[in-house]
Formats: sequence, structure tokens, C-alpha cells
Amino acid sequence: SVLFSFLLDLTVMKLELVDYSNKTQYNLKTDGERYAWISFSLFVILSSFIGDSLILIASIKYKAFKINKLILVTIQHIAVSDLSVTITTVLPRTVALISNHQIYRSFLCKVRPYYVYY
Repeated sequence: SVLFSFLLDLTVMKLELVDYSNKTQYNLKTDGERYAWISFSLFVILSSFIGDSLILIASIKYKAFKINKLILVTIQHIAVSDLSVTITTVLPRTVALISNHQIYRSFLCKVRPYYVYY
């Protein structure tokens, strides 16, 4: 009983010390680092949307790729999965960096295990 209460007190003390700010989560020490990560994340989002959309439009609508059907479907699946990672991971992190606090925390905690597992 004494050991249990000691461990419980230790756990409560650890929970109180956790800082969930962006500086702790992303190990950012200055605003310059935060702005650099924002710029990089926006570049990743923009290039992912443009590149993957072009691949999907060119392969589905215009039939631009004259390659084996299996390879084409694999390329399409990679583009779709890249878009889903960009939307579900990179975009929320970028919004959190820009706003300087987590705004999707409860939603992502409920949804993320499903798309990470499957």
C-alpha cells in the first residue's frame, strides 16, 4: 500500500511536469527554427499536392503512361498513400507549428491509430 501510493505520487508528479508546447514536442529552441520548419513543411505539402495530383490526373484521365498495368496501379497507390500521409500527418503538424499550439490533438489521438495501423 505504501509502495503503491509512492508510485502513484511519482506518476502524478511526472504528469505535472510534461510540457506539450511546440518547443518541447519538436525540440525547437528559437523562433527561427520554428520558421524554418514551417517553410520546409509548406514546401513538402505544396510539392506533394502538386506532384501526386499530376501523377493521378495524368494516369487516370489522360492515360499518359504507357507502361504495364500492374506498375501503373502501384504508382497510383503510392501517390494516393503519399497524399493521405500529407493530409493526415504533415498538414496538422504544419498548422500546429504556424499557430504555435496543438489544435487537432483530441481528433488525431482518436483517428491516427487507425490509419497508422491499416
